[in-house]
Amino acid sequence: MPKQPLSTYFLFSQEERLKVKAEHPSYSICEIAKELGRRWAVMSPEVKQRFQQMAEQARQKYDQDMAAHRQANPTPPAVAQNANQNTAPTSKLPGTTVPQPGGPGYAALTGSDYGSFLLQ
Repeated sequence: MPKQPLSTYFLFSQEERLKVKAEHPSYSICEIAKELGRRWAVMSPEVKQRFQQMAEQARQKYDQDMAAHRQANPTPPAVAQNANQNTAPTSKLPGTTVPQPGGPGYAALTGSDYGSFLLQ
């Protein structure tokens, strides 16, 4: 399965991170991320446009690769049906389920009408 393309900001940060590290070798990961965010915020729209074009080209290539992947690996009908079904989440404990909204156990867990819960 093809990997999703990087966003505009991630393309920028991938290119700019090495420059920030070279200028500030003592910066931590957090400080580098802050500096990248600051540079992105003050960057002119004309420069950002270059990264937007790169991201769009990567997205188009991804869409083409994904179409080819889907054609080469069709999803079996049984798997597609199971993916669309809404099944209730189950607890990790065998034989138990997670309380669903509107059910009697849900109200007790959320604390709504807690006084009547205590009287039971």
